[in-house]
Amino acid sequence: MDMQSVSIIGIGRIGGALAIALAHAGFRIDWLVHRDATTAELVSAYLAKTVRLAAWSTSLPKLESDIVLITTPDPDIRLVADELRDHLKKGAVVLHTSGLLSSDALSGLADTGYFTASMHPLVSISDAVA
Repeated sequence: MDMQSVSIIGIGRIGGALAIALAHAGFRIDWLVHRDATTAELVSAYLAKTVRLAAWSTSLPKLESDIVLITTPDPDIRLVADELRDHLKKGAVVLHTSGLLSSDALSGLADTGYFTASMHPLVSISDAVA
């Protein structure tokens, strides 16, 4: 079986922690899409040298990952999901990590054929790298 690939949008506490944990669990991290290059660069130091960084403010790259995690603040989830529609590979799984919002926040992606869900960690994450 091929290694599953992951892109993460929103590299803060949860996005960074998930990137590191998933890499240690055997997933390939393709992209870290960020607003803060400093945090993304810090997290990327714990990942394979093949991980690519992209600023959210620039043109969003084509994300050929099997799984895309949206780990942005809750108010940004729908906006990010709408922006992703033309940037994902067919059959991608898209998850968000909001404990407040349901998977309905990704309905625009679900309506166009992507697999969507919400997931929320059962513990608090105080620091992506700690």
